[in-house]
Amino acid sequence: MTHQINGAAVFEFCGGRAFGFDDIVLYLDEVGNWRVASQKAHIDAGKDLCYLQAKNLGKKAPVGTNAWYIYDGTEWKKDSNIKSTRAFDVEEILEAMKYQENMRLERERIKESCIGFEIQGMVGSAGQKCLNGVYRKIPDLMHCGKPVYEFLNGGKECFAEKVTDLVLHYDTAARWRICSKSKHMEGETKLCYVLVNGASCTPPVGKSAQWMTFESRQWTVQKHIKVTGLTSTQIEKRLAELEHEKSDLSSDESTRIQIDCVELSNITGHCGQGSLNGMYVRIDNFKHNGEDVFEFTGGNAYGFSDMVLYVVFSNAR
Repeated sequence: MTHQINGAAVFEFCGGRAFGFDDIVLYLDEVGNWRVASQKAHIDAGKDLCYLQAKNLGKKAPVGTNAWYIYDGTEWKKDSNIKSTRAFDVEEILEAMKYQENMRLERERIKESCIGFEIQGMVGSAGQKCLNGVYRKIPDLMHCGKPVYEFLNGGKECFAEKVTDLVLHYDTAARWRICSKSKHMEGETKLCYVLVNGASCTPPVGKSAQWMTFESRQWTVQKHIKVTGLTSTQIEKRLAELEHEKSDLSSDESTRIQIDCVELSNITGHCGQGSLNGMYVRIDNFKHNGEDVFEFTGGNAYGFSDMVLYVVFSNAR
């Protein structure tokens, strides 16, 4: 692009739409950081928002630097894997544009076929486990330029508020939220049960998506969650399978129910055992003495980051 911002050239993204915008640019802000944002929605509107930034470079173009930062929902964190290189001639630029266009077409193809998704492994101190299941796009309903997805749980009441109209929707800060359609989305409140940051596709099923729940007064990434995109046929198949699993459990009282997470609370002790309070999530495909093993999600305890809850068989009384 030919115009300048803060005395430096502005670079236009040639990869098509991103985050619902088709005017993504790289520009220099007033404090010397290079930012990636929407020209109209962020820069022209005077909003202090962006998706990516390279810090403290001044007017020097951010080429060859490893000073790129991504927001993880609570703070800006450096990502040394991001690379920026200079395109020296027209052929290289055209080749890059061709690659970006092919990527855009592939994303559009996936978007057209993927009309829903399934969440597995969701946990949270507020009872977010109830959000595991299948979600499907609501026809002709958009919010902030993105589709809205309804939770197909058969109208089951969730949370203390007995919510029955849970949806996943996009917000004005380029994040996804799971909340009540009537109370929160249409009520334009900031309340939600799950926040998704950094998603690069619709629906947010990519590896870049960070699914977070509010734990200990801050948004915390759910490391064990699995989100799978589904076509219309796959949605019907998964709903049938889940209904079959549900009927099997109810018809056979001897069926062993799999527990996905365990919460320990009120632990005290003179040796710091209180640090073991928190959520323990079942480790897939791993057993000890034939029983499930649960991984502690509360971070370091006693200087270790691999605390687990497991069964020990003993003759002791």
